[in-house]
Amino acid sequence: AIGIVGITRDITERKQAQQEKEEMQEQLAQAQKMEALGTLVGGIAHDFNNLLGGIIGSLSLLEVLLQKENLSDRESIEEYLHLGMESSKRSADLIKRLLILSKKHEIILAPINIADSLSHIHELCRNSFPKSIALHFPEREEALMIMGDAVQVEQVLLNLMKNAAEAMEQGGRLVVRTGARDGKVRLTIADTGGGIPENMRSRVFDPFCTTKESGTGLGLAVCQRIVEDHHGDIRFVTDGTGTTFTVELPLSPPA
Repeated sequence: AIGIVGITRDITERKQAQQEKEEMQEQLAQAQKMEALGTLVGGIAHDFNNLLGGIIGSLSLLEVLLQKENLSDRESIEEYLHLGMESSKRSADLIKRLLILSKKHEIILAPINIADSLSHIHELCRNSFPKSIALHFPEREEALMIMGDAVQVEQVLLNLMKNAAEAMEQGGRLVVRTGARDGKVRLTIADTGGGIPENMRSRVFDPFCTTKESGTGLGLAVCQRIVEDHHGDIRFVTDGTGTTFTVELPLSPPA
């Protein structure tokens, strides 16, 4: 008789352990990279912010002095001053985002009703987005309360909606949904754009990662940092028919 003797080993657990180890190493490397970047950016941003304060103050003083002068080319001078002021304010806004990214910023926690924030954002989107984008926001419902910084939370929502609108250059639908489950408020922002390119999906929350020629690549990185500072979570799913971002934030405990 002819027989075959063999030994089989189940290496499934070993493979899983190796995969988990590699994922942890990748997360650690990412955390170390973000910490180093935050330290660098924080120092530069503070110095730059002080310089910008002097520039904006000087431009404001020039505008006041100009009103007292009788100049033939006042209009041209005012135009240049306006451009300088607008550029300085945009730079100051960029510095604020960098400081958020570096964690060198103050969070003012207070009760926030997400329904109020969405109502404000809806008004902004309705007035500024192209008419080719159909907006679907939830009907006003019962309060969904969290503890957070209202300005920063609305910054996250507005940034996600602006990204969704920019992904639908030819028009489409932007759908916002809210809900509460397991002690968390859940918000989803879904678009019908072309989705995030596959080679970008693993890096969407990395600082300075952008597909836009004029973009800073800070929007989603700042969104992630704000959500994490609020002890929440942000994630996305995407394919060729659109992208959906989900933000979860802890519900405020009853008073």
